[in-house]
Amino acid sequence: MGVQHSRLQRVQIEFLISKKGKTLIAFEGYTYRRAYLQHGVKVRWVCSKKKNCPGRIYTQDDQDVIIIKGEHNH
Repeated sequence: MGVQHSRLQRVQIEFLISKKGKTLIAFEGYTYRRAYLQHGVKVRWVCSKKKNCPGRIYTQDDQDVIIIKGEHNH
């Protein structure tokens, strides 16, 4: 899926299903798990590989990427 991120660049993300049946986002070689819902429609996704990694993505309605933040530290 092609979406725009905070720098107005076109990015490619892919929605996946984990072995446990949870939705993940794949982006630039990293996967993100859904952390929580903010403000009714904004969803925070965090790195699925390392608990304290600052890499995260925010989506609106689970689809449109609105912000990509943080560099992965692994």
